[in-house]
Amino acid sequence: MEQPWPPPGPWSLPRAEGEAEEESDLDVSPGSPRYPQLPGGGTQIYSHGIEMACQKQKEFVKSSVACKWNLAEAQQKLGSLALHNSESLDQEHAKAQTAVSELRQREEEWRQKEEALVQRERMCLWNMDAISKDVFNKSFINQDKRKETEDEDKSKSFMQKHEQKIRHFGMLSRWDDSQRFLSDHPYLVCEETAKYLILWCFHLEAEQKGALMEQIAHQAVVMQFIMEMAKNCNVDPRGCFRLFFQKAKNPDYLQYSINTALCSLNSVVHKDDDEPKMMDTV
Repeated sequence: MEQPWPPPGPWSLPRAEGEAEEESDLDVSPGSPRYPQLPGGGTQIYSHGIEMACQKQKEFVKSSVACKWNLAEAQQKLGSLALHNSESLDQEHAKAQTAVSELRQREEEWRQKEEALVQRERMCLWNMDAISKDVFNKSFINQDKRKETEDEDKSKSFMQKHEQKIRHFGMLSRWDDSQRFLSDHPYLVCEETAKYLILWCFHLEAEQKGALMEQIAHQAVVMQFIMEMAKNCNVDPRGCFRLFFQKAKNPDYLQYSINTALCSLNSVVHKDDDEPKMMDTV
C-alpha cells in the first residue's frame, strides 16, 4: 500500500478560508498594527526589539516550510500522474501545474517578506542606536550648556533688576557706609554685583572717566574680597561681609591687599582700552 507523502500535517494544498487573515497578521509593514513600536526605555528598547524580531522570524520560517512542503507534495503528485493512465489525466495535470505555480509564487512572496523583515530589523536597531545617542546627548552632554545659559540669563536678570542699588553701592567710599548699605540690602552680596561693577569700569574707561572708574573699581574689589573670604570659610557671603569690614577698618590688615588688587584691576581695564567694552545693562 502506497504511503502518503508528506505525512499529514497542518499544511494542506488548498488554501483555507482563514489563511488570508493569517498572512495579514504576519504583515509587519509600518502601517500594520503588528509593526513593532519602539518603547521609551533605554535598555528595554533592545530587549523588546529582539523579542519581536525572533517571533516574526519564527512565523516566517513556519510559513516558508509550509510552502516548500506543499510544493514538494504537488510536484510528487504531478510526477505520479505521468505513471498512471486516467480519463481525467489532462485535467489533473493542469490542476497540478497550477498548484505548483501558485506555490512557487507564494514561496517567492514569503522569501521577499523574510528579506524585508531582516532589512527592517537592521534599520530598527540602527534607529534605536541613534535614539539612544540622541537621548544621551540631550541628557548629559548638553546639560552643562543648558545650565550655563540658564545661569547667564539669571545673572543678567539680577543686574537689570537691582541696577540702581548696585550703582549706589559702587559710589560709596566709606567702610561704614558700605557696610550699612549691604546690611540693608544683603542680597547684593553676590558675584553678580561684582561682575556688574567690573563691567561698569570698562564702560567708564571707554568714556575716559578715570577718577570715577577708580572709585567703582575699589568697590568691585571689595565685593570680590568678600566673596573670596566666604569661599575660604565655606560660609554664605551674606553672613561674613560684616567680618570683612571689621578687618578692613584696620589700615594695616587689608589695605595693602586691596590696593594691590585694585592696581591689578586697573591694569586690566587699561590694557583693554584699545577694545572698548560696552555693558548691555548700563
